[in-house]
Amino acid sequence: MRRTLVCLVGLLVIFGFPLRAPAQGGVTFKQGVLTITQGATKVSLVVDIISCPYTPVTGAQGLGDRSSMPETQGVFCVYPDIIWSGIGMVDVRFPLSLAFIDDVSKERYLHHPQLEIVDIVDTKVARDPHTGPFKVYQSAKPYRYLLEVNRGFFERHNITVGAQVQSTPPLAAAQATVTFKRAVMTITQGPTNVSLVVDIADTPATRGRGLTYRSSMPETEGVLDVYPDITWSGIAPMVDVRFPLSLAFIDDISEERHLDHPQLEIVDIVDTEVAENPHVGPFKSYKSAKPYRYLLEVNRGFFERDNITVGALIQYTPP
Repeated sequence: MRRTLVCLVGLLVIFGFPLRAPAQGGVTFKQGVLTITQGATKVSLVVDIISCPYTPVTGAQGLGDRSSMPETQGVFCVYPDIIWSGIGMVDVRFPLSLAFIDDVSKERYLHHPQLEIVDIVDTKVARDPHTGPFKVYQSAKPYRYLLEVNRGFFERHNITVGAQVQSTPPLAAAQATVTFKRAVMTITQGPTNVSLVVDIADTPATRGRGLTYRSSMPETEGVLDVYPDITWSGIAPMVDVRFPLSLAFIDDISEERHLDHPQLEIVDIVDTEVAENPHVGPFKSYKSAKPYRYLLEVNRGFFERDNITVGALIQYTPP
């Protein structure tokens, strides 16, 4: 399942590209070559490769404090998973064109993904590049890669949405970088006592991956999203989730929160539907009637089949 976030350009990625000279402040980036192809057009760029959102130092650097960039260069941001976030241009002192890029192959996370530009947006420099106010630039579709070039680059080269992107060397599969811890969860209500094996999604990367791209899930398994604190946010679009779910929003109802042994209870249950196109939508957002800190995702109808309703108690031992 996808979670929304606003990410500034960000972070060093480990792909074995040769290092370039240190950027300002001693930060180094790795470089690669991107080739963009559309019809008879074929353009190559040397790009700084940065990965979001792992390394605050390189993430903060990005294009920050650069006064310009050569026409044949760019910055290529690689995210741990597909996202649908907005981009803020902090400390960027010249206008850019942003190409939001995604893997459009039928099976994602292959060693040779099929990258395509899914949206292009032009930016403006903030009135004060350091303090703002800043505009957030949003893609019309989910994406996993972001290419930043000088504003007008795509227009000058007649490159539009649908252009194909290739990297040298090829981007390796990232699926193995996201791993889940597992735990056993017990749900109790009256005489009902049901146990589940759950994947614990307690980091941005694991919450972002969730059930994405799985075609099914065993009836006795689920995914438990653990948030840093209580929230009342809607669940972001179920991008690339290919089967319907039941969502149990869970909270600690003890008088003193954040104890070593919280008293967890289901505060709301919502059923989801699969989008007409699981990759591009349209998507529906799902919201809890009450604040929550945990979200349990199981096969749709699981709670109804076991007569589990709001008020059921949850027990699990974090791994």
